[in-house]
Amino acid sequence: EPLPPIRPSGALGAADRAARPGDGPFAPAARLRGTLVHALLERLPGIPDERRGDAARAYVATRAPRAAPEERDAMVRAALGVLEDAALRPLFGPASRAEVPIAGRVETAAGPAAVLGQIDRLAVLDDAVLLADFKTTMRPPPADEPAPAAYVAQLALYRALLRDIYP
Repeated sequence: EPLPPIRPSGALGAADRAARPGDGPFAPAARLRGTLVHALLERLPGIPDERRGDAARAYVATRAPRAAPEERDAMVRAALGVLEDAALRPLFGPASRAEVPIAGRVETAAGPAAVLGQIDRLAVLDDAVLLADFKTTMRPPPADEPAPAAYVAQLALYRALLRDIYP
């Protein structure tokens, strides 16, 4: 008997929160910002550092021509800030991949479940396997608050599948 699939990105409501006060859950500005920052994080690592800024500005200008220049600049700064963060460099280095599909079965508290998903960024290093899922339209919780449970569950499912591949 087939197991019911769990699709973490869709079933857990990934990245549909507002980016600014006053924006609703599906506000066009928040969704556009999230989509473009996510795309930049996927595409820019393959571009040499010295060309990333120009490439990012051109990409955003082409895909959001009606956005205010300061909004486009904020999107570019957000993506470049992530790529330039020393702690995150392994996620965007030569041992990493973007948009990695993942599927398998995991044991959950409710029993076995099929998991279908896509890892935004995966890096397989000599001593670790790193994964990231970007929530580009959501503001991070305050430092003293945990991440939303749905997002933690999504990463836990991915981790369970990756453990079988990379013990």
